[in-house]
Amino acid sequence: MGSLVLMVWQETLEAALVALLSLSEVVYAADLPTYTMVAQAGQLTPKTLEVAADQKFKIVVHNLGTDNIGFEGLPLRTDKVIAAGGESSLVITALPQGEYDFFDRYHIANGHGRIIAR
Repeated sequence: MGSLVLMVWQETLEAALVALLSLSEVVYAADLPTYTMVAQAGQLTPKTLEVAADQKFKIVVHNLGTDNIGFEGLPLRTDKVIAAGGESSLVITALPQGEYDFFDRYHIANGHGRIIAR
């Protein structure tokens, strides 16, 4: 009987720990500075985002277009396909002061922009 109680207690403790860790990730993500971007008709708007240097941030991309987009930024180390009519978030690591290009790999002609970290 004692080992059964110990097993139940251990499972309860593990479940509480998982819940606590999940909650801390949600709170942390909510604390990130967040920027919104819209993709439509082969263009990303706004074309320029100004962010704080040396601070992690999040970009929420709304694809209002009828085609998938491929949000890429080689210096940003990000690459994400967002379905037509979809939305996705990208967390960008802290960037040193500078300028960083991004683009939509499916709409290279017009789907590009820049992040300026100050």
